[in-house]
Amino acid sequence: MPAQAGENGAVRVSPMDQRGRPISPLVLSAAEEVSRRAIHHAEKLLVDPAVAANLLEEAAATVSRALKAKNTHEPPVQDLFFAHFSDA
Repeated sequence: MPAQAGENGAVRVSPMDQRGRPISPLVLSAAEEVSRRAIHHAEKLLVDPAVAANLLEEAAATVSRALKAKNTHEPPVQDLFFAHFSDA
């Protein structure tokens, strides 16, 4: 299901990927949090915002599957945005 633009330029990412698999609520939240900046950046690069939104949704689905496949004995990621963008 394609992502949809919201009121403030943010994107509403579908909670299911194109194959009907659920996207983790943590990943979904992180994707929606960065969506406005991602779409703005895409527009500056002359990328169609709809294409950028779909790529964001595909990335969210991929991250969700990767986190699900991760070994269960490891502690869960608590702050996905921080884990991805921190220098740690």
